[in-house]
Amino acid sequence: VADVMIAAEKADIALRVMVQVRNKIVDAYQEIMKMQV
Repeated sequence: VADVMIAAEKADIALRVMVQVRNKIVDAYQEIMKMQV
């Protein structure tokens, strides 16, 4: 059971990191679009 909890914890952390990275990419993309206009 402990192993499952650890795996779930790691998956949760990985998911949060991916979401943050995606948000940064979206922000950067929007900045680039503003500059081109």
